[in-house]
Amino acid sequence: MKNACLIILPAYNVESNLPSLLEQLSDYRKSCLFIDDGSEDHTPDILRNSGFSFVSNAYNQGVSASILAGLNYAIDHGYEKVILMDADGQHSPLSLPLITDALESSDFVFTTRFFDESLATIPSSKLTSNMLASCLFEVISGVSIPDVSCGFKGFKVTTDLIKFLEHTSGYSIIYKIVCFSLLNKKSYRIINTPAIYHYDSLLFTRASEMDALLSATLELADNFDVSIKNLIFDYSRCVRNKESFDIYVSGIHFHLFFISEYNGYIIQAPIELLRNRLLSNHVL
Repeated sequence: MKNACLIILPAYNVESNLPSLLEQLSDYRKSCLFIDDGSEDHTPDILRNSGFSFVSNAYNQGVSASILAGLNYAIDHGYEKVILMDADGQHSPLSLPLITDALESSDFVFTTRFFDESLATIPSSKLTSNMLASCLFEVISGVSIPDVSCGFKGFKVTTDLIKFLEHTSGYSIIYKIVCFSLLNKKSYRIINTPAIYHYDSLLFTRASEMDALLSATLELADNFDVSIKNLIFDYSRCVRNKESFDIYVSGIHFHLFFISEYNGYIIQAPIELLRNRLLSNHVL
């Protein structure tokens, strides 16, 4: 018997935001699966006493391993569709009905935080990093998906998809899901979801996340006749060498400033240009 939709929530050291999220998800209790990725705080204890289904990794394996575990669980338990959702409170459960409804007629549903009412609330450092990712995908594939970095995604789960993702590591699985949909010409929809950011720490892009983006776009470029492929090699080298560097893509100049203390990047670009482009392309 087929089940409707499984909500997969990778969780790592999210004790501060988890109780609030569990309360908001109370109506979806039977549809949720948390993957505790070797948390070192009280995350597993909170989940154990919550009544929600969860599994625990013996040690921290990264988001790709957690999502793959959830996808295999979905296949094994007869789920046709899944929704990926962060367990740290960055995604609003209010968007879940919109995603499930959209999955009735589409293979993939991608969410975007970049729309009129939300743009003003997005920190510039996150807007620039997410726009860089979307611009790279667009210049390679010719398809505009405004927020490819957002982990809040829904899709029909298949063994072909899992096989495509099985050797993925780190954060690259979020991008490779989009790659799979583009390479296989799957139907998709894009829906708005609120931007929720926590300001208790510096908002930057980890070097590992930048490496994940470039690895995914390089693989995507292998399937398209695009000149940017060699440039992506150069960008990847800069990230491995922990260098600051510049990317010019889609008429936008992005400067990636490496911060050694955080082993990550602050990405700078003309903010008003980014906002105006998003608003002019917004047709949702």
